[in-house]
Amino acid sequence: MATDIKQQVLQAIYAEYQKELPNMGEITSKKLQIEEQIFLAALMKLQNEKLIQGVFWSPAETMDIRRVRVLNRDNLFLTKEGVQYMENHSG
Repeated sequence: MATDIKQQVLQAIYAEYQKELPNMGEITSKKLQIEEQIFLAALMKLQNEKLIQGVFWSPAETMDIRRVRVLNRDNLFLTKEGVQYMENHSG
């Protein structure tokens, strides 16, 4: 089964999380070779599913990726559920 974009983004976050000193700013659409809006949609889905936390959107009330003007990932981190998910599904 092919890995979808959401999984690809989550795997990149998990790999960075495993480092001694994670730098979540390293996880970008350009580095992952994913179109920016698709990358943003994946982050939004992961946060809605409570697998990641700390992504702040502006405007905050939007669910329309085309309206996002600012994305702050400075506090991006895996949640406990995200870590458990990756540990259960990596292989």
